[in-house]
Amino acid sequence: MNIGEALKYYRQMKNKTQSEFCGGVISVSFYSKVEHNESRISAEDLLLLLEKNEISLEDFFLIKKNNRKISEDVHLYYYQGDIDKLKDVYKRLSKDPAQKYSATLTKVFIAILLDQVDLLSKIEIDYLKLELFCHENWDKMKLTLLTNIIHLFDEKSAGLMVDQVLKKFDLNQKSSEMQTIFYSLLLNYIGMLIENKQVEKSKHYLVYVKQIQTIPENLFQTMLRAYYEQYLNQNQQQNHDILRSIEDQFCYYGLTTIGETLRMIRTNI
Repeated sequence: MNIGEALKYYRQMKNKTQSEFCGGVISVSFYSKVEHNESRISAEDLLLLLEKNEISLEDFFLIKKNNRKISEDVHLYYYQGDIDKLKDVYKRLSKDPAQKYSATLTKVFIAILLDQVDLLSKIEIDYLKLELFCHENWDKMKLTLLTNIIHLFDEKSAGLMVDQVLKKFDLNQKSSEMQTIFYSLLLNYIGMLIENKQVEKSKHYLVYVKQIQTIPENLFQTMLRAYYEQYLNQNQQQNHDILRSIEDQFCYYGLTTIGETLRMIRTNI
């Protein structure tokens, strides 16, 4: 949790508007940018804000530390596949209105592990969509989250989100793990475009996918990329044969759901 997020946390806890929270110290427009991590507040103004709203310096930095720990725990439990611990975290966070984002995020990761993402409510998805739009720091957790729930967004919202990631994501400066997550995100979005018959748009994003180097860790993604490349070629019998072959490979390796989904898409060409 950065300083802007911590300020927002306390503002919401005190049930104040931005104007009520920062009035007399800094402008509302500047404060809003601080909350969204778009501007940095000076130490002097921060101290004045905390004093104005009767927030001790010790409490302020403690909540920053605690929320960073929560984020780290959720991240760890998700990648360990520890659903029980995630449920414990969610149970605790859901009792605190100021922890709405962390609680919703935890619930979504539980749904991902249980393969129940489609059961999330529209309110939860809309809330996460808004929060993701406000974050420009695409770390491992946020990128994983977007990758797993992007199919629940409408095409326009999904496109805006993917474009935002593309502007911030430098492949050469990311680990192979982050590249693989990014690979999956682009492929999930391309799959959405293909289902919506957006052929030219699909080809546009496929250009970015082709820039990703094939490594053992992203073999699955590379197979899916090969499928989409063939799919987006002219509708010829040879392409159908290749597509059927890749579908069969997915089924052979136990990824039957993916293989059958691709088969359904192909038959609708």
